[in-house]
Amino acid sequence: MERWRYGASLKFIHSSYGIYRSAAVALDVAITYTDTAHLLQMAFVAQNMGTQIKSYDGTTKGDLPFDIRLGISKKLAKAPLQFSLTLHQLQNLNNRYADTTDTNPNGNASVSKGFVDGAFRHIVLATQLFIGDKIEVSAGYNYLRRKELNIGNAGNGLNGFSLGIGIILKKWQFRYSRANYQNSIVNHQVGLTFSFSNFSGKSK
Repeated sequence: MERWRYGASLKFIHSSYGIYRSAAVALDVAITYTDTAHLLQMAFVAQNMGTQIKSYDGTTKGDLPFDIRLGISKKLAKAPLQFSLTLHQLQNLNNRYADTTDTNPNGNASVSKGFVDGAFRHIVLATQLFIGDKIEVSAGYNYLRRKELNIGNAGNGLNGFSLGIGIILKKWQFRYSRANYQNSIVNHQVGLTFSFSNFSGKSK
């Protein structure tokens, strides 16, 4: 059982919009498998299981963004590269979004037909480049995000693509990532992790 890990997190979610308030509780559950001999990792995640306990005034309670995910990562033995494949929204085989107010099918870029298109809407691809043992450079591509955010035949730039960098040191870790949602909309995330046991000089 040393290769298996499992965990759960309970979340309280609060939202406010002017005078309106909403609240919910959600549970995430994850199981991971690590095979260090073959440089392989797999994970199963059930995210946002829960319910809305208070809705906005005048509205009915809605569903949480429940998501079942399955991921696999494989690091190459003779190159500083790791490739990852994530399957998401597995609980909803048809996750296409159709704008019912759009009467022109050519103008609704998110609606496409075919098995391949439907399958790729569940796939996120990523790769990591390891520069020494302290720097990681990452890149990812979310097909569903690109299809839903593209605007007709307009230039849509790097919609669906993301880039990141991580600095991994003994006492702390720093990570930065950016994801493109539209030409003028970019999401930036910064993470900083400390190991208090290392700062105190104690070993695990």
